[in-house]
Parts: sequence; structure tokens; C-alpha cells
Amino acid sequence: MSEQFPHMELSVIKDARESLERFAIQRESALESITPIIESMAPVLETIENVRKTMGPYLENIQRIQAMVQDISKAFAVPKFDTVVFRQNTIVMRNDNVSVRLHPDDRKALAEDIAGLLRTTKENRNRAAYPLPNGAKLERLKIKFVDGHTVKMKYPGMPTIKFDYKDVGFLDRKTQNPDTKWEFLRAIADNGGSLPVSQFDARYSRNVKYETSERLKTFLGIAENPFHPYRKSEGYYPKFSLISEADKHPFDDENVI
Repeated sequence: MSEQFPHMELSVIKDARESLERFAIQRESALESITPIIESMAPVLETIENVRKTMGPYLENIQRIQAMVQDISKAFAVPKFDTVVFRQNTIVMRNDNVSVRLHPDDRKALAEDIAGLLRTTKENRNRAAYPLPNGAKLERLKIKFVDGHTVKMKYPGMPTIKFDYKDVGFLDRKTQNPDTKWEFLRAIADNGGSLPVSQFDARYSRNVKYETSERLKTFLGIAENPFHPYRKSEGYYPKFSLISEADKHPFDDENVI
């Protein structure tokens, strides 16, 4: 057949060769297009690898602390962590009451943090309270400072009970002293039961007033805001009587506990 139609065989070979040449050109063009993309991704891939190497110890540490907390939880009601924050070479796990630091090279700090977590859990479980009766009127509640660390609380029909700032939940965990919210209440008491604009102190922001309200609502077992709405003429004005230790008027000390 090749002898009868030699030109057809040469034509087929020529077409096949041209097709292969076109394919090679297209392949080379595709490789030239892909190469810059691959090169541009190299730094990203390198960064991902560096992150993986850097985070490896932390991830292992998180797994270790999770296992430890699970074991501890069998005997204690350990609260959940709401947030996990990375700060330089330290991981901070915290919720409203607890902040735990994790560092792969600092096992002593880790043990201390877990011990603090257990103390906080125990304190939350055994925290004092002065729950008011249903329908109680806050205007009938009296709170008087005995000294810088202690108050007396009295509501009609209930015993007068002494509480310190830790009982009420106003402990600064860094200093173990009364926190700003406690000092805020003392300032109101020392000023006669309110804190007007003329006595403004930058430490006592609206956020401090809000947090104080929320803590008192929990301590007193109420849903009502223990403060009147803010007015410039009155400033911060609680609905209950807040009395300074300097006040010498009689206070119902009957059955003080």
C-alpha cells in the first residue's frame, strides 16, 4: 500500500509530527504559566510550615492540659473556657472567673494555674450570698461599712449579717485586696449615699458601675437593677441605703452573724 500511495503515508507522518510539536509547545507554555504561581506560593508554604513547627509544642500542651482538666473534672466542677488568646509565647485560656497561662517550658506555672483554678471553683461553689425575699423592695435594704474590708447587711425580717469584700465577690485577684467596684461602693457611702458629678473619679466609669450592679444582683438574688438611672444631678445613686463607717446613727445589730 505504501508503494501505491506513498504520499498518503508521508502526509500522516507529517500531521502526527506537527500535532506532537503543537502539544510540546502548549505544554511548555503551560509550564511557563504555572511556574510563577508555584514560585509565588513558596513563601506561603514556608510560613505555614513555620507556624506548624512553632505551634507544635503549644498544641501538645493544650492536649496535655485538656487531659489533666478532664481528670480533675471527675472530682471538681471545672468551668469551661470561653476564649483562648495567644500572647507572644504564652497561651491564655480564660472565662469570666479564671485565667490559665500555658507555656511548654514552665511546668511550675502550669501547676500553679491549675491549683488556682481549683481554688476559684471551690470559692464559686461556696460563695456567700444574702438572697432577698421575693418581691423585696431594695429601698428597705441597708448596707453599712464596718471598716475598709467589711460591711453589715440588713433587710426587714432577715438577720443582720457581716460580709467582707471577698464574700461579696469584690476581690482583686492580682493584689488580693478589695477591687475597684468595692472602692466604688465605699466612695458612695462616704459621700452620703450617692456619687454626684462633682465627685467624679475616673476610676469609677460606667463599666465599673455596671459590673457592680451585676455582682450585687447575683449576691442579693434579684433581677432588678440596684441603682437608679443615671442623672447628672444625682450621679450614681443606689436604691438601697449605703452607709459609711463614719455614720454614728444606730444600725440594727440584733442577731448579727
